[in-house]
Amino acid sequence: MSQPMTESRFRYLAEAYGSRIERWPEAERAAARALLAARPELSRVLSAEAELDAAFEALAVPEVPSSLERRLLDVPKRVIRPRRAWLRAWFVPAVGWAAAPAVGPGTAGQLEGVPKGNGLDDSEAWVELAAGELAVLEEVP
Repeated sequence: MSQPMTESRFRYLAEAYGSRIERWPEAERAAARALLAARPELSRVLSAEAELDAAFEALAVPEVPSSLERRLLDVPKRVIRPRRAWLRAWFVPAVGWAAAPAVGPGTAGQLEGVPKGNGLDDSEAWVELAAGELAVLEEVP
């Protein structure tokens, strides 16, 4: 156990991971059990979260149609294309082909559509999808 756990951290983990300490991050479990042993009143926190856990477990998991799953998996492929086109439209006229050999591999990779990281953090299409705008799934690449 690296550091003793605080009550606020215990509550946070209970809200995030539920009432079963076995589901909590492994690095936090021993400290949580030690705090619970020292402060048995925190078992009420776990009891309250157990009710919510039971409600979630009672929900039926809907079946995702395979066509929707395929379209969702194709979204990242379509999201990167507009970004690449925008970079090309800006880069070539502004800098010219003469500077192209001096461009670092990272920028060249972006021009060719190779994402750095997941490449989707600031994507407008993901924001639209999260907001319920499913029309983005209907776009033809």
